[in-house]
Amino acid sequence: MKGRLLQRLRQLSISNSLRGAFLTGALLTLIVSMVSLYSWHEQSSQVRYSLDEYFPRIHSAFLIEGNLNLAVDQLNEFLLAPHTTGGLELRTQIMRHLGKRER
Repeated sequence: MKGRLLQRLRQLSISNSLRGAFLTGALLTLIVSMVSLYSWHEQSSQVRYSLDEYFPRIHSAFLIEGNLNLAVDQLNEFLLAPHTTGGLELRTQIMRHLGKRER
């Protein structure tokens, strides 16, 4: 069997060998390209899913946290302000802010 294979290889011309090598390389390149395209498609669908599902929730959580921190800061300013017109202005500002959040 080994002898027949060597005999067959000796019978091939250089152009036939190069043609076979080219076809083998083209086939392997096509296979690698298809696997790469499939991988890219799967990764793209996972990114789209995560952006559609999780990004709005995370964005909403950050907005809620920011609004809560703002309200806490305003309450702290109100508590530290003297009982004058400054305190009344801070109180009305806090009430307006809370009124916006209720809507």
